[in-house]
Amino acid sequence: MLLSLVAILLQLVAALQAFRIGRATRRRWPWTLISLAVLLMVAQRVLTIQLHQQSPDLWILPYRTSLEIGVTLLLVVGLEALVPILGGGRRLAELERRSREAEARYRQIVETTLDGVWTVDASGGTTYVNRRMAELLGYTPAEMLGRPMTEFLDPSAPGADGPARRLVPPATPTQRDVPWRHRDGHPVWTLVTSNPLVDPEGREAGTLALVTDISQRRAQEEALRESEATAQQQAEELRSLLDVVPAVVWIARDAGATRIEGNRAAHEFLRIPKGQNLSKSAPGADAPRHFTVLRDGVELAPEQLPVQRAARGEAVEGFEETVVFEDGECRTLYGSVRPLRDAAGEPRGAVAAFTDITALRSAEAALRESEERFRQFAEQSADVFWFIQVEPVRRVIYVSPAYEAIWGRPAAGLLADALDWLAGVEPADRPLVERAWAAQFDPAGPVPYDIEYRVVRATDGAVRWIRDRATLIHDAAGRVVRVCGIAADITARRRATAAERESARRVQLLVEASPLPIVSLDPDGRVAGWNPAAERTFGWAAEEVLGRPLPIVPAELQAEFRAELGETLGGTGLRSRTTRRRTRDGTELAVHLSTGPLRDAEGEVTGVVAIYEDITERLRIERMHQQFQERLLEAQKLESIGVLAGGIAHDFNNLLTMILGNAHLARADLPPDAPAQPSLQQIEQATQRAAELTSQMLAYAGKGRFVIGPVEVTALVQANLRFLQAALPAGARLELELPGSLPAIEGDPTQLRQVLLILVTNAGEALPDGKGRVTLRVGVEDLDRSYLLGTTTPQSLREGRYIYLEVADTGPGITPEVQARMFEPFFSTKFSGRGLGLAAALGITRRHHGSLRVDSAPGAGTRIRVLLPVSPAPARRRDGGAEGAPEAPPTSVLIVDDEEDVLRLMRTFLGRAGYEVHTAASGEEAVARFRARRQAFSAVVLDLTMPGMTGDEALAEIRRVDPAVPVILTSGYSEEEVARRCAGLAFSAFLPKPYLPAELIEEVRRATTARRPAAGHNPPPAAR
Repeated sequence: MLLSLVAILLQLVAALQAFRIGRATRRRWPWTLISLAVLLMVAQRVLTIQLHQQSPDLWILPYRTSLEIGVTLLLVVGLEALVPILGGGRRLAELERRSREAEARYRQIVETTLDGVWTVDASGGTTYVNRRMAELLGYTPAEMLGRPMTEFLDPSAPGADGPARRLVPPATPTQRDVPWRHRDGHPVWTLVTSNPLVDPEGREAGTLALVTDISQRRAQEEALRESEATAQQQAEELRSLLDVVPAVVWIARDAGATRIEGNRAAHEFLRIPKGQNLSKSAPGADAPRHFTVLRDGVELAPEQLPVQRAARGEAVEGFEETVVFEDGECRTLYGSVRPLRDAAGEPRGAVAAFTDITALRSAEAALRESEERFRQFAEQSADVFWFIQVEPVRRVIYVSPAYEAIWGRPAAGLLADALDWLAGVEPADRPLVERAWAAQFDPAGPVPYDIEYRVVRATDGAVRWIRDRATLIHDAAGRVVRVCGIAADITARRRATAAERESARRVQLLVEASPLPIVSLDPDGRVAGWNPAAERTFGWAAEEVLGRPLPIVPAELQAEFRAELGETLGGTGLRSRTTRRRTRDGTELAVHLSTGPLRDAEGEVTGVVAIYEDITERLRIERMHQQFQERLLEAQKLESIGVLAGGIAHDFNNLLTMILGNAHLARADLPPDAPAQPSLQQIEQATQRAAELTSQMLAYAGKGRFVIGPVEVTALVQANLRFLQAALPAGARLELELPGSLPAIEGDPTQLRQVLLILVTNAGEALPDGKGRVTLRVGVEDLDRSYLLGTTTPQSLREGRYIYLEVADTGPGITPEVQARMFEPFFSTKFSGRGLGLAAALGITRRHHGSLRVDSAPGAGTRIRVLLPVSPAPARRRDGGAEGAPEAPPTSVLIVDDEEDVLRLMRTFLGRAGYEVHTAASGEEAVARFRARRQAFSAVVLDLTMPGMTGDEALAEIRRVDPAVPVILTSGYSEEEVARRCAGLAFSAFLPKPYLPAELIEEVRRATTARRPAAGHNPPPAAR
């Protein structure tokens, strides 16, 4: 058992020894295995002891234990012998460890230092840079390795090359400022401390450089140099400033103020050269003696002067003193003086600043004089001058006497209460005045007080217009303390301005309404005004030409236009001449141009006004004057013929009346189957055609009959086909396109027949060699404004339904030039023509409230349409009337005519109709008979044309006797002529000559029937 314990103890010692050897040699794992093996032996030994206790008969165990002890002793001895041997390796390992730790500490120091570390080899190539050095130049350490140090120098820096190159081996210990170039190009100034590196044999192996960034230091040094230069410059500027300021500045350098320096203004004021002593306390002859200083009129001794007092430590603020020079000139100074003290607070001098207020005091005196003059002026002025105190209490402190004259209120009331001013303002204008007054005090944005308002004069209630202006007066702190203003009576000016505006408005209206184009130009020739007449004449709208060069001047007249514009702008008066201008479509017009300068209120020329008169037509007429002279002679002949024809037609109508009446009586007296009946019928028809001829004669004489009534155009054409065919040449063919039934029109069949005949005759004459086709069409059509614009009189037509009567030919057509003149009187393209046909056709059509439309082109024939508005009444035919006399009560009728045969015939007609007939052969006889027996006559048939007292004069006398008696007028002239002559005289009906007996009887029957009822006292109807 004891042996086992010894074995266990030795084994534990061996295990511990093996562990120590592992730690010493820093190879722990093999020795740890040995220690574990020994420990296993210990565990085995413990197990063996336990087995022996259980089986004591195991005899081999003691011998085995002895063997283990021996082996363990050998192991312990061997390990103990290895410990010294292995101890040297342990020290070596310790040295290596310490070396590595030192290297790590050195590298950590180098990498974390704030300076750059840079090593180069003997050839100058970089062998090492720390992170700080690389960051200083903007690189990484890897980018700098191997590159020569000189590659990183800044060659642009002054003196950079020589010192920097001495860093490259062979080098000596140095310290100098070296500029490097940063990667981005800017220089980096450094302080470089360099030392040579040697190998173990003592040979130079490179250079070690310690680099410190001194860029900030150099910048500070540069800034310091600049600051010193700036301070020096500022000191010089301050000296210069003191010399240029107008204030007088004195500086005393000692406590006794025996030495005083001053700026240039001080020397100039005291009349002492620059550099000399200014102190009156200076000893000896240095003190200036040519001036004295007064305070309140008393001379001050040198020690009493403000500068000397301040030099002794007394501050003197805001005083005035007077300097009197030997020549008697007096100058007043206002200033302040303060002492200069040393670090201990003891006075060491003084500084004084003075302002020459001589001019100010003179200005104050002048101001007082000016205020007095202002007061005198305000007292005499027609305007109201006023001053209002704002702080501390708002009140009127002055108002001129004109206030009482304009406001009609006493000034004392305004001085007592400022609101008395507002009380005189027209109530409707008070809000305006209050807002304007408050706005001038608005801190966000004051609005100047300048308004116009009305006041009601208290004395007589008169309303006066006032322009009121004000100015704010501020104190030194910027607060408004007063408001001064002037109120002027502008009633007369307002009236004048209103009159001027009204005048300008009227001028503008005249320009706008002028039938002549009026154009104004600015000095550059651009259009400034363009009235509606200019738009109509030249074709350009105002918005197209305003602000642009005048477009109506032809290119060849531009130079002339510019020259005339320059002369007019130079002040030349009104000029008139004839020239040419063009329209928008290129048409050239002959114009009469009047130009003159436009002037402003000061009389300065601001532009040119031009008035144009289109004289193209007038010049054309003047060019044709000679031709018209010949045609005028012919027209005079025609007029003479017309007068003769009118007289003949009137007398002829009387003859036709007798022929037609007698033929009618003869037919009535003969049996219907009498052989003379056809002949008498032919006489009646021939008489009616003759009446139509006399109607045409009257038309040429200007007294034609124009009887309006419903007419059916198709029936009118059909009734005159024989005459129309006869008007065409033998080789012409008349084609008709006539509808069965059309609405009626209001017209005169005779006049419309004449229009139709004129158009068909002209169409036939247009056919070449008299051969071709003339088409006559009649129809109805609804016409709009666009179609009517192509007619001869579009302005007089309205949109609606029209009957058209169209005549078309296959002739050569009409040129545009001829179309423009084809309706002019006396214009004709035919050698023997008079040029009256189409003019007469147009006149007749216009009298029917219609128009003509021409569609033609050279080589395409001509088509002329007569457009007549549809009538709401149906057409009626004129016939002979009933053969038998109508039933009528016994009535007395007075017939007046200068033709005995007509009187006899009319007496016969009416007598057979059952009327009591009385006759008169003149107007005088008719009036006398009517006055004698005015109650006996139920109607009067009165001829208009008679010698002596005419029919209209007789009608006037009859109306004086009996305003209600029916009067039927007869005449060979038209109804329009009758209406003109009898204007204002009521008549019942008009009966044109010649007439049928039935027509006379019918008109008398109507007149007497209308008079017979109880209402017969009503006045007769007006002429139809």
